Amino acid sequence: MRWLVGLWVLAAPVGAATLEILHEGYVRAEQGRVGSTITLVQSDDLVLVADPGMASEEQWDQVMVRLRAQGVNPDSVTHVFISHHHPDHLTRVGVFPHAALVDYQGIYRYDTLMPHPSPHTLAPGVTVIQTPGHTREDASLLVETDEGTYLLTHMWWANGQPEIDPLAQDQAQLERSQAAWVDKVDWIVPGHGPVYPAKGREPAQ
Repeated sequence: MRWLVGLWVLAAPVGAATLEILHEGYVRAEQGRVGSTITLVQSDDLVLVADPGMASEEQWDQVMVRLRAQGVNPDSVTHVFISHHHPDHLTRVGVFPHAALVDYQGIYRYDTLMPHPSPHTLAPGVTVIQTPGHTREDASLLVETDEGTYLLTHMWWANGQPEIDPLAQDQAQLERSQAAWVDKVDWIVPGHGPVYPAKGREPAQ
């Protein structure tokens, strides 16, 4: 993995998923500002953007620059994944006009809803799982790469925090969801912060 124009670029063998961070999220409550972590995932014919939500105007422009640097245009995105239905994670969903929307219970394309189970594989190495707690409709995305398994999730906002989610609909359920997955992945991509290791690992340089 190497750092390139603000992206985690993960080398992977043919057939494995790849993952790039397009925008590191944040919560700046004292300024009334919040930004979602936005991620590009690719596997076979799948071109997925996860949680395309709030970011400053300048930061969103950079998201588009970084997306196109990977050879991806908004028209070529096949799926948009949202971890939950809070506006800060979905304000830019409409930027991707041909993308199917994926959430905790289904895949939505034009006027069609296709329910899916949990877990549900979207493409090799890319799996949707239900992880309720922050909201009852929370989902996370497992992405298997050559660097290990990444968990795109809002079970944590940033770097294992907060210990108690002030917005959780069900804190006890959230803790059960966290416990079920934290030891099964290598890296966590939280809802509002940079990638961090799930098991004390350090990102490869």
